[in-house]
Amino acid sequence: MNAASHSAAPEKIDRRQCRLWFGLALAMSAAFGLLSLSFAFSKKYVVQDDARHYVLWMQRFTDPALLPNDLIADSRGGYPEGAPPGVNALYFLAAKAGITPLVFSKLLPTALALVATGFCFALFLRLLPSPPGAFFAAFFLNQVIWLNDDVSSATSRAFIYPLFPAFLFCLTKRSLVWVGVTVALLGLFCPQSALLAMAVLSMRCLLWDGARPRVALSRDKKDYQLWLVGLLAAGLTLAHYKLNPSPYGPTITLAQARLEPAFNYVGNGTGRTMLFYDSKLYYWLFAENTGLLTLHAVPVVFACALLLPFWLRRKERFPLARDVSPELRLLNQVVLAAIGMFVLAHLSLFALHLPSRYTGHSFRIVLALAAGMALALAWDAVRRSDAGSASPPRCLIWLLALALLIVPIYQRPTLAHQNFILGQNPAIYEFLARQPKDALTASLLLESDNLPIFAQRSVLVAHEYAYPFQTKYYAEIRQRCSDLIEAQYTPDLETLRNFIRKYHVDYFLVSEESFSPEYVAKVPWFRQFQPATATATTSLQHGVRPALAKLSARATVVEAQGMRLLDAKLILLAQPEK
Repeated sequence: MNAASHSAAPEKIDRRQCRLWFGLALAMSAAFGLLSLSFAFSKKYVVQDDARHYVLWMQRFTDPALLPNDLIADSRGGYPEGAPPGVNALYFLAAKAGITPLVFSKLLPTALALVATGFCFALFLRLLPSPPGAFFAAFFLNQVIWLNDDVSSATSRAFIYPLFPAFLFCLTKRSLVWVGVTVALLGLFCPQSALLAMAVLSMRCLLWDGARPRVALSRDKKDYQLWLVGLLAAGLTLAHYKLNPSPYGPTITLAQARLEPAFNYVGNGTGRTMLFYDSKLYYWLFAENTGLLTLHAVPVVFACALLLPFWLRRKERFPLARDVSPELRLLNQVVLAAIGMFVLAHLSLFALHLPSRYTGHSFRIVLALAAGMALALAWDAVRRSDAGSASPPRCLIWLLALALLIVPIYQRPTLAHQNFILGQNPAIYEFLARQPKDALTASLLLESDNLPIFAQRSVLVAHEYAYPFQTKYYAEIRQRCSDLIEAQYTPDLETLRNFIRKYHVDYFLVSEESFSPEYVAKVPWFRQFQPATATATTSLQHGVRPALAKLSARATVVEAQGMRLLDAKLILLAQPEK
């Protein structure tokens, strides 16, 4: 196959019409972004759920003295990927320009969505010279972006949506330089996608017959040149992870994970990072971390993508199908490459991290392009038909399509899936922010997740940062949690004091509810830490009042929203009750 056959014919594209539809696509993406931005900056204490992992330790870019000797910050939130070098560098440069990591995490998603829109539009035109279709594809991709929390998190996976379409676009151009650049960028910003890109390049080295690979290898030297360039770019950028192993590892093995409560059912709840389910079907297809089809919220109109293969065969009914580029095979290659990496990730769990990372994002991008193409074929067929022959059923179909396009724009469904966290305790944040920078708070409340972000002060443990992937890190987290559960619920004041001295705790954050057996029973996270949780539950059920609860009123320095911040110094000085 010669190079000319790899691209859509540019002369078939009306450039003025293309600029119009591209402008509409950018305007639509900006509208989504402004909606998200307006909420993100609507209050002082707002942060995206997953952004907390990066914002926590990146705050040191603006103030290196923050969170000193903090296990969670030093381990970069306990997340196995930490922050890839590209993400790290981008936040660092923003901090040097005066933009704090928290503010930058709110601004970045809109910029990424706009870039993703541009490359999606350009990529579509390489597959089919239809500007309206490119708009539809970009629109669907934006619905995916803003109906999920990947891009709004401004974390590593947010960069997949602009960079992977950029790689595919450069691949259709068959540019050695730009394929190398985009693969390198994928390696720097989202390493799993760099491996997926290499899998796609490997697929290109096979001869294809429709949607099925033949045994024969490609006879086009350019395919092998692209593969070698991609391999070099991926190797250079991914070597960083092997040359700089985490001091909090090694990564947990599959055998260890099967025995770890954090990955399994605990009582009638699930562990912190649920992985193993009773249902094998759910485990392989729909589970968040291991499922093949973890698409989450996607537009209903994506059902159009399923019609595309059938419509492409009916060229007499859909004349625009004749203009589809042979490069449409790229969508099949991405799907097959993603499935291949999914299988490899399962076979080598957790060496390639979580299997769903290879299919979830790439499938959404493919679906957006395929659905846009299907709608473009229908749009063209209707446009070519006699306007006077339009029947009521056809009008109903277009009204339904319009509804499916418009509904996701509304504020409630879009923001609900972006997982913004609103801080509910400004008084506590402001008090802690005035304390020395090495102040340490111990708490079993979920509010402890927010203290390092909104108060910029350390916490002993927190549910959000209790990732169990790195064995040394999680062993320390497990010990801290067990010790904290014992200290919070023990009736012995001396045991509580020994805990304060051991960890140099400055404050406790508690609520009256947290001293009830019902609270301990309803929080699945606690049940991972046995026997401390069982001992505490039994003690509370027998009516034993914990020492910390007895001193709660006397040691309170701030009370807000049903929570009390207790001064550990006052607990050390308190006299035991007789």
